[in-house]
Amino acid sequence: MKKITILKKLALLCVLLPISFSLPSCSNSDDDTKTPTNEKGSGSTGGEKDPSLTEEETTTINGIDVPVSDKDKSSANLISEAYTALNAGDYNKTLSKFRSAYAKEQTDETKIYYALTELALLSTDKTVADIIKNDLGITDYPATPNAIFNTSWFKNYPKYESISAERFEKNSTGSYIRVSATPTDSYSSSNLYPWNAYALYDGDWVQYYAYSSMMKEVYYLSNIVPDSNGKYLIPFGNDKYSYNTYYNFIDTKSFYSQAQEAIADYLYDSDGTKSQSGSYVRLTGTETTSWSGDYIYYSYKNTNGTWSSSNGTINNYSLSNEGNYFAGKYDCITKFAENFIEAKYSSYRYNMTSSHYRKSLLGKAVYVPELAIPEWVKSTDYYQDSLVKTTQTYKTWLYLLYANVVTNCDNGFNNTIDKLLSVIHSKTETIKAIVDSLGTGTATLDAEFIANLKLTKILGEDPVDFGKPEMNVLTAALEACDAVFNFAASYDFSANLKAAEVDFDSTKDADTILNIVNDCVTSTTLSVRDASKLTTSKTLLSSALTRLISTYNDIKNSNNYPQAAKDKIDEYGPFLLDGATKAKAALNNGTVFYLPQSPKANTFPTSASDAAFGIDFGKIFTPGYFTDIIKRSSDKEKIKIYYKRYEDSYSYSSENGYKTVKSESDPTEIETTIEEFVKTIASDAENYSYSSSSSSYSYGRTRIWYDIGIMADRDIITNALTGIANTQRNSAIVDKMRFIKLFTINSIK
Repeated sequence: MKKITILKKLALLCVLLPISFSLPSCSNSDDDTKTPTNEKGSGSTGGEKDPSLTEEETTTINGIDVPVSDKDKSSANLISEAYTALNAGDYNKTLSKFRSAYAKEQTDETKIYYALTELALLSTDKTVADIIKNDLGITDYPATPNAIFNTSWFKNYPKYESISAERFEKNSTGSYIRVSATPTDSYSSSNLYPWNAYALYDGDWVQYYAYSSMMKEVYYLSNIVPDSNGKYLIPFGNDKYSYNTYYNFIDTKSFYSQAQEAIADYLYDSDGTKSQSGSYVRLTGTETTSWSGDYIYYSYKNTNGTWSSSNGTINNYSLSNEGNYFAGKYDCITKFAENFIEAKYSSYRYNMTSSHYRKSLLGKAVYVPELAIPEWVKSTDYYQDSLVKTTQTYKTWLYLLYANVVTNCDNGFNNTIDKLLSVIHSKTETIKAIVDSLGTGTATLDAEFIANLKLTKILGEDPVDFGKPEMNVLTAALEACDAVFNFAASYDFSANLKAAEVDFDSTKDADTILNIVNDCVTSTTLSVRDASKLTTSKTLLSSALTRLISTYNDIKNSNNYPQAAKDKIDEYGPFLLDGATKAKAALNNGTVFYLPQSPKANTFPTSASDAAFGIDFGKIFTPGYFTDIIKRSSDKEKIKIYYKRYEDSYSYSSENGYKTVKSESDPTEIETTIEEFVKTIASDAENYSYSSSSSSYSYGRTRIWYDIGIMADRDIITNALTGIANTQRNSAIVDKMRFIKLFTINSIK
């Protein structure tokens, strides 16, 4: 049986469980999808009675009230019946049978089965399911075992991307060639990097700029084949320099070979002597003094028969043994090749017929739970604009999450936090009492039991012997989760969210949104609601750390683990033990717990000089420490507005061609009235199309927008996380955390 190999996985739960009730993970998983699920009884383990069960009576065991049924059956029969109920997906009956087996006989086996089932069925608790479905609007939450911790039921939401798109029409002298090609993901001399290329999406051409932060991917084109139905357009210039630039995109070698053969009879040395190895071609033509796109000539014949060097261009050229001009051999080859290329590719060339516009695309997929669509949302511009045709995107999902919260939690989050805390704390106390009474015995969990409780990702697919050390790790994770919700319950999260049922893209709602932001940051939000909950949180977190420490020691001193397993845990155990020990001491003493600079460190540091940064538990567990983390306006006549301004613009120069320029301001905070702020944006918007130009340069704006949010007090963050701002990277992280975007005002649509 497996034993110690699962402990590392269990340790991860100490991190995962406390955050699992936050926003769902954005990663996909097929965790435990192979087991069919019968929904009978799911979502109803929160105290409801199943009519198929005998009448329950309550008995007190280890200080915990335990509802018990089937008092006349043996614990072995009850465990067998629990397995049958679990196979059928009847979670009410499963829990009742394991609980009754525990009440009948408090062996280590019955204790482990009962405690582990209580923990796994936290996801099926009626209160938990109601909060997830009704408060957060997650309509497809399955309320199956361990559903909170796996993502197999999540759905695909592609990221919304808005990029430049163009319209093209066929034109034999156009500046683009339509080709089929194979995108590659690496640069090589045979896959020349195009500085811009166009790809076809849903009938529109979209432009990919080199190193664009928007696109996330860089495209290279290889195996170019001209095709009027091709998927790519690449720039195709009208001069030799453009042809040379795109040498690797076009099969120019054969054209150059043909050109060399065509001029072989006209090669001369510089003195006018015919020579097969000559570097010049003798030709006739009309001398001009301005650049016309033809090749530069090198010399011409004087009236006295001598040859002189000169610079300029030749138009209307033709090859002739008696010509008056010499031109460089390779210039002529290039020109002939250009002519051949022009003739070959003229049927594949296109012109741009309109300036670029914004095109919505479906990007990389994100996996998140499906959300309900409140009625008021369906007609909003923001919801409609977040769709790509009829497909919901991740932008849609984020808006629906916001919409469900403000619709279903219109008075804030206090009630939701309290409901979840009640369930989690009750589970924690029950499981703690059971686990603390465990001896050295184990329960053998077979593969079917593990799969049906959806614990495969945590425990693996093979049978495993489960004992007190393993249960202690899970209990520590649950205590940490309990601590998180007690911490949250110590603060007031009330707010008038009902008024926030607004369309982010609607000008008429701008005043409403800004008033709501101001109301939330100047109200009682984050004031102290129950300071005693902070004490409870600290106690629970200390207890969780104590469990982890004792688990390590139990394994090291136990005879139930082979030496090979103990040797394996020595690879990471001492480091984690050191961290847990120092974290517990800092927590209990209200001092700083330091995190190592490198994940490969052998021990946790004890001073700031050796640490990445520290966590000041004394400050974090001070009642109301985070009350003023949001900067608030003191002027009742004004509101405090925080924003970042963004601009997309373009520039053109004869040297560099067109370039898109993106800029953004630092977070800016102002105290003003809504009317004045809107006037500022309106004035800015009036100038969005501003442009300047000269014969060689032009510039203009294409789009501006504002992100509106709240500003966190940097000192509160950096004082709680001692030393986090000492390095450039961490300082940047803190600055990014300071500005919390709530919505965007698009000044230009």
